[in-house]
Formats: sequence, structure tokens, C-alpha cells
Amino acid sequence: PDTEHYLVLCDEVDQGYDPSGEPFTVINVRDLPLPNFDDMALRYDVMEFNTAIKPFCFTHFFAQGADEVLYLDPDLYFLSRLDAVREALGAGQDAVLTPHINSPIEDDKSPNDIDMLRSGSYNLGFLALRRSPAAERFAAWWGERLRTGAVSDIQRGLFTDQKWCDLLPSFVEKTTVLHRPGYNLAYWNLMHRPVTKRGDVWHAAGEPIAFVHFSGASFTDANVFSKHQNRYDANAIGELRALYDIYRDEVRANGMGSGPSYRYSFDYDPSGRRIAPVLRHLYRSEMAETPRSAASLDRIFAYANEPAPDVKQLPGVLITRLVHRIWKARPDLQAAFDLNTEQGQRALLEWCL
Repeated sequence: PDTEHYLVLCDEVDQGYDPSGEPFTVINVRDLPLPNFDDMALRYDVMEFNTAIKPFCFTHFFAQGADEVLYLDPDLYFLSRLDAVREALGAGQDAVLTPHINSPIEDDKSPNDIDMLRSGSYNLGFLALRRSPAAERFAAWWGERLRTGAVSDIQRGLFTDQKWCDLLPSFVEKTTVLHRPGYNLAYWNLMHRPVTKRGDVWHAAGEPIAFVHFSGASFTDANVFSKHQNRYDANAIGELRALYDIYRDEVRANGMGSGPSYRYSFDYDPSGRRIAPVLRHLYRSEMAETPRSAASLDRIFAYANEPAPDVKQLPGVLITRLVHRIWKARPDLQAAFDLNTEQGQRALLEWCL
């Protein structure tokens, strides 16, 4: 309650939205020190772009003179002050992180230990940095990497902003990894942090809960605890179920599902044409290896509709770059359609249509 609260809006202020009535200060993403805004807005989908701007938010607030900056995901639910975080920063630590898990996962459900290795050791729904040379250097390095590397591509060992922060404790010597069960309680560590309520105080593994991360919560199906896992339904989370219901009710009471339905502005070009995810993939993998300025959607469409150079083009059939990219991304399509044959090419085009 003694801090300044900001919301960095990774979208346009349009469609009738008026930030002046909010109980916090809204900062538009265009006001951040992004090196190439148009390129980043084009290469990334909504989740990727929202995570890509994170280091630039830290850099922005440091430049404004903030001594301590805490990033908080919008799906966190707070039950108390973050005293352990403030104590660490006050003691001279430059960074505070929370790990996904503190103990091995022994069952066969998802997510498991391997998923943790793939997505990152630390959950970046929370991160605290103190303004210091080490933290500022890290934010600058992180931002440079996320300029093009904030993709969700598990096969390449990348997961948005998060995987890069496996290196944070190595790069920033004064880093606290907060092994406190009451901080960042979530579906990925609930098996190690059973929830109980003693009087009016909620506990996880015997410690008072500071905040819960209700990632993937459902506001339409009361039986779904998180869409990102298969370990629990909402009836299998013990005493946490009562707190989950309180959270869902409070979010709905604050307008979830009853307010205006906004669309993500950067999913459309100035003419209102939607930018399909496959076009983003095509752009960033084949057209923007060294981004200077983003291509127009007309140029991307023209490029996507050119004959694919790696396919033998047969008479009367055209396999475009776009169609070929879809085929390359789908092992099932590769198994079904042999592009070395006219029959396979025609069948693929029929499937696409």
C-alpha cells in the first residue's frame, strides 16, 4: 500500500478505453524505450509481446528514479505485504526471484521436472529489481535479447522472457532466490505446499501466504483450476478451493466478463486486416533477421504468396511460401502429403482451402 502502482498497457489506448479513471497510472507501451517498436509488435503475438517489454519497463522506471521496481503478473492474488521481498532489497540485494519448484515432482502429471527445465527455473510472474549497476546492466542485456528472442519456442529452448532469467543469478551476484512457500503459490508447486486456513490467515506448507498465482484460472467453469496442467481440477486442491472461489468472485466483481470486449490492437494492420500467427512466424524467421524497420502487411502478403523456393513447382499447382511454412510446421501434414508428387501438392492445397 505504500508503493506507486502502474499498469504498462501493451496495446493501443483505443476502442473507447479511457485510462484516466483507473486507480493506477497507465503507461502506454509506445512510451517505453523499445529499439524497434513496429518490428516487435509484428514479430510477436500478444503473450510474447507482453513478456518482451518487461525489461524495458524496468529500464523506464529506473530512468524515472525508482529505487525498487516490482513486476507483478495480472493474475496474482495478494493476501499480505511482500515483507520478505522488501527485506531482501533493503539489505542490499539487487534482485529477488521465486523458483517454480523447491522439490522434485514425483508423479507422472504435467507439468513435471522436465517442463520446468524447458520453461525456466524461475517464474517471471514476479520479479523485483533494485536500481543498481548490476541490475541495470542485466535489464539492458535482457532487453537486447528479448528484442528478437522473446518467442515461445520450447523446441529451441526458448520461452518468452522467462527462460532467459535462468541466467539472472549468475549475472547479478546479489540475487535472492526466495524459497518461501507463501510466495508465488501456484499449480506448479501446490503438491509441495498444502494449503490450510488457521483463523483468518491462509498458510502454505505452514507459512502465511503472501500471494497466490492463479495462472490459467477459469471464470466460466468452476471445476477448472488451471488450463495449463492436468494434475488438479478445482475439487482436488484441498482448502485452496475456498480461496480460489473467493478470487474468482472478486475478479468478476471487478468487471471480468461484464465490461467492454476489447480486441488486441496489434493483431490488425491499419486497414483492419488480421495478422495471422503464421504470418508473424514467416515474417520473423524469413524477413526480419536483422530488423531495421517492420515490413508492411502488403509486403508480407506478397512475400507469403510467392512460390516456395524449396518446393519443385509442378504445372498447374502453386505451393506458396505460406502453404509450405504451414506444411513444415505440421508433422501430420508432412506424413499425409508428399510434396514431391502432384497428388500430394494438390491434396495439401485442398486441405488448406
